[in-house]
Amino acid sequence: MKKGTILLLSIFAYSAIFAEFAVSNSAKENIAKIGETIEFSAADIPEDARFELKQNGKRVSSGQYSEPVKFTAEVPAWLEFKVFAPKIKEGEKKREEKACGVVVAPEKLKPATAAPKDLDKFWNAYKKEVEKQSPKKAKLTKIRDFNADKSPYGAELYRFEVKVDNAEYGSIGGVVADGYIAIPIGKEEKMPIVATFYGAGSYSADLRDAVNFAKEGAIGISMNPHAISPDLKDEARKEYIDNKVHLDGGKIPYRNRGITETPQDVYFTGMFKRVYQTLRLAMSRPEWDKRNIAVRGFSQGGAQTIVAAYLCPKVNVITPLCPAMCDNGGESIKRRSGWPDWVHNETMTTQLENGRYFDPALMASKIKAKMYVGIGLIDNTCSPTAVTSMFNNYAGKKQKLYMQGVGHGWNDEWSKTEKDFILTNIGLKK
Repeated sequence: MKKGTILLLSIFAYSAIFAEFAVSNSAKENIAKIGETIEFSAADIPEDARFELKQNGKRVSSGQYSEPVKFTAEVPAWLEFKVFAPKIKEGEKKREEKACGVVVAPEKLKPATAAPKDLDKFWNAYKKEVEKQSPKKAKLTKIRDFNADKSPYGAELYRFEVKVDNAEYGSIGGVVADGYIAIPIGKEEKMPIVATFYGAGSYSADLRDAVNFAKEGAIGISMNPHAISPDLKDEARKEYIDNKVHLDGGKIPYRNRGITETPQDVYFTGMFKRVYQTLRLAMSRPEWDKRNIAVRGFSQGGAQTIVAAYLCPKVNVITPLCPAMCDNGGESIKRRSGWPDWVHNETMTTQLENGRYFDPALMASKIKAKMYVGIGLIDNTCSPTAVTSMFNNYAGKKQKLYMQGVGHGWNDEWSKTEKDFILTNIGLKK
């Protein structure tokens, strides 16, 4: 069966101003129905511009752009239309380009695979491992006070280090789980928690995220995604991300460690254990109100955000932005999955099976926290279909924001509404 039909229309006039060229589509609010014909157009482009149209990450048409492009999707899908301008100067490496996206029948998108029957058993065993180590034994090193004389709300700032059993899961630099915690100064009533997690790469935690929510009257916490000491020099971090420093001495990037072996060997087992222990540390604070925990993060941090709510049911608000790892089996049904791209086709059965234990889209059916998720409509790293499949499988109250013209990132609307969503739902804003 054909996946769609393409028709070219001749209605376009060129403009000499190509630096400001734009693309658009005819779908209402960037959402279309199966069988609906969508028209993709470009304006103010040079005569030698080229276009590319993809369905679910696979090219369906391309060539020199001279006329608007029509496409009719016959399956639930993500469509990406991109127009490339030529290089302005000889030797330039990049062409100017603009893109827009459409989601077809988003309500019909479901994860490509089912959750393993022992998903809860698998993670409950690791939770018990983590719980053997009391978060109250965490090492807290005071950094400084932040605007203590101008409260509300200045904050006491600490670096935390908290032990997790089986530190061999990616431990580099001697630190098991660490990050920063900011406690508002001068606030007598108990406080909610806002935790931030981070994207792929060898990053540490960012102190500013903890501070920014402490300013709002919350216990702010930010976690280093890896067991990498923040004291580690940049050269060592570069070695890590360049795949040269690994526990086994090999050159497998951390995202792929263990995926061809067993779920127990997958690198993210350790990362998610550290997420859980970090939340336990935050909940051990006497300042916590015992009711509200908000968790936020981008990309890999978005995946950690959803996993945090799965592992810790006390989490009641989450705001994942372009969350990674969703619909890990998407490529097995010829649909773009999310980073780390473990599965490229239906024959990769080991990766397909192991990936199910780390898929936020499959954990989503167990989560009751309120969720607000941001989805980039031209995101080729964490595709709109992958994230939407997670959204549709999500059990709790939920909202989504499709961001037009946004790849793997965010826009101003998300930056404002995400913070408002958190503060409102944890009682810090009416």
